[in-house]
Amino acid sequence: LSLAGDPGRLDRAIQDLYPRRKPIIVAMVRQLLTMIGGAAELWFTLWLLGYPIDPAAALMLESLAQATQSVSFLIPAGIGVREGGFVLFGAAAGMTPDMALALSFARRLRELGMGLPALASWQWMEGRHLHRLLKRPEALNAENNASDEL
Repeated sequence: LSLAGDPGRLDRAIQDLYPRRKPIIVAMVRQLLTMIGGAAELWFTLWLLGYPIDPAAALMLESLAQATQSVSFLIPAGIGVREGGFVLFGAAAGMTPDMALALSFARRLRELGMGLPALASWQWMEGRHLHRLLKRPEALNAENNASDEL
């Protein structure tokens, strides 16, 4: 119980959700729209690669890709799991393994394209902060003393 918590409390929390249908419906609609958007992205990517597929097959692939990604939370960045999932489930949609891998790598590139600028801006902000601290050694000492007190 110390690790899982109080099951009665969890049951009460779930029971409290039943009368609140609007937030649940809103969450379900958002999840569905996200899935449809991901399927459209997948369909468009395959179209750009010269391998058009049926929109229903794109939706199936996207839903299985999200399920695979959810299961792979123990593996850092899900490396290899997504690729294996696309090869496995892409075969069900009639894709060749090389096209499934190309699709998986295209999606990884999109993630890198969105993630690297965020990391670069974070590094820039931290670098500016450190530069300001190094210009004023007394501020660096005050910050070190404050962290020692914690």
